[in-house]
Amino acid sequence: MVGEEISRLRKNFIISKMKSFALVAILIGIFVNVFVLLIDGILVYTTLNKISDGYISGDLYQDKKVGGFNPFAMVTVQGLRYFKVEADPDTDAIYAMDKINLTDLDSSAAETIAKKALNLPGEFGRYEEYFFKKSTLDNGRILIVCIDHREGIYNFLRLFLITGIVVVFSLLLILVLVRYSSLKAIMPEIRNMRHQKEFITNASHELKTPLAVIRADTEFIEMTQGKSEWT
Repeated sequence: MVGEEISRLRKNFIISKMKSFALVAILIGIFVNVFVLLIDGILVYTTLNKISDGYISGDLYQDKKVGGFNPFAMVTVQGLRYFKVEADPDTDAIYAMDKINLTDLDSSAAETIAKKALNLPGEFGRYEEYFFKKSTLDNGRILIVCIDHREGIYNFLRLFLITGIVVVFSLLLILVLVRYSSLKAIMPEIRNMRHQKEFITNASHELKTPLAVIRADTEFIEMTQGKSEWT
């Protein structure tokens, strides 16, 4: 068994195992990020509904008891960064702006965001770092609620980065372990090939011995009796 063949077997073994581990690690990373993104989307959707319904009904800041287990039920909106406006769908005029915990957002910027949301299709949507919901009021105006979800977006990006780093370091660790165990893993194959080589060598030797005897006898006959049609 030459060294090149052992190296080839180890290389094939390492590549095969690393492909499998890399596929599993990447799938797990994708699943984690998609799951977190889905949960975050459900929470944003639930929160927007809570705020919009609260403004319409007038009980936005009234705590409610939730029957049963509902992890997405919002019982309070305190601490959230959002603003609401009422917009005229015909003239795009903005009325009754109310900003909550958004001291860093001036009214003109909030009005611009609200107008962008008003002209975007759909009841729910996103404009930059703001998620919004639009509801039609009894007076014909459109209630627009926009949540500043900048922190949630940054958290997701951090999770994505951390997941990528964990996957890379996990694959590097697995590569070290696979390289360490690769020689032991291919030892049965090495033994089989070694036994095959020994068998071929022994068989060749066993075939050479009778041939050598036949040749020696033939040469002796030729020396004593001369050549014939059989020698």
